[in-house]
Amino acid sequence: MQAAVTEDATAEIELPNLAEAAGRARKFIVGQLAALDVADGEDVVERLKLVVSEFVTNVFDHTVADSLILTLSWTADGFRASVLDTYDGTPSVQPGDDSRESGRGLQLVQVLADDWGVEPASPCGKEVWAWIRSAA
Repeated sequence: MQAAVTEDATAEIELPNLAEAAGRARKFIVGQLAALDVADGEDVVERLKLVVSEFVTNVFDHTVADSLILTLSWTADGFRASVLDTYDGTPSVQPGDDSRESGRGLQLVQVLADDWGVEPASPCGKEVWAWIRSAA
């Protein structure tokens, strides 16, 4: 059972836009949640790891950004994970196509996150975010 989060807070990490960034992002999520007594393997942790992996992988696969910033914020109600990069392109959910080897990531995000979106960043780029509610 998930421990109750009693204080609002935010943590962030800058990661190079390299293939191994997704793994480092997952470790960051697990470490931050462990500090809140939310154990790896709990539903919210698994959902956050998958969503963040998708966001970070999209930066690697679809941008020329040098780095990205992963932010995890939490309240008693849930967790907000976001990835900020300097590329202006906007990700979009692709139609399902079983013959393609990729392109389903944001479909997974739609299922795993309670809400998600994309916001422009200043002076350039975007922030892709997801909200996952805490377990009741």
